[in-house]
Amino acid sequence: MKYRDETDKCYGIAGMSIALAIFEAEDLLSGVSLDGEGLDCLTFVPNYYSGSLSLSPSTVWQDVFQRYQVTLGMTIADTMCRKMLLDKGNVDRKLRKKLLEAACEEGKASCQLDSDEVERIFDKSFSYLLQAFKNNNVRSVIADIVATLRERRSMSGCDMLEMLRTLQ
Repeated sequence: MKYRDETDKCYGIAGMSIALAIFEAEDLLSGVSLDGEGLDCLTFVPNYYSGSLSLSPSTVWQDVFQRYQVTLGMTIADTMCRKMLLDKGNVDRKLRKKLLEAACEEGKASCQLDSDEVERIFDKSFSYLLQAFKNNNVRSVIADIVATLRERRSMSGCDMLEMLRTLQ
């Protein structure tokens, strides 16, 4: 993900944070910062990055698959939030195709998913997020997140959770 400027990055971070709330993974968030790049703008609790060596292979795969789904949602949400809310546009077919291609590559590499499996997951996440970003309550929370990030440059996971709770 490349950002044009800090405002663009604020919208990307807000979009990814909204995705975490939507996919019920916000408790994994440790903090956000404008000083990171792409997904590195967000930091996660330690157990997000590593699993237990005592878990069965199927449980480990399930954990990797869940993280893949969350990361996919954050990537879509980053792009969608910037395009729809900042640029006042829509995610066109060309951009959607690029997102899907990246999702297929990552799905194959991390979870050994084939393109059809990824496309089903992608379509479900894409549709859900599209509706979310049309919602005025979501847009209001995004505006608050963007304003806070511009002012403070970073936020703790607790601060972000507090802002996201208004969506519930």
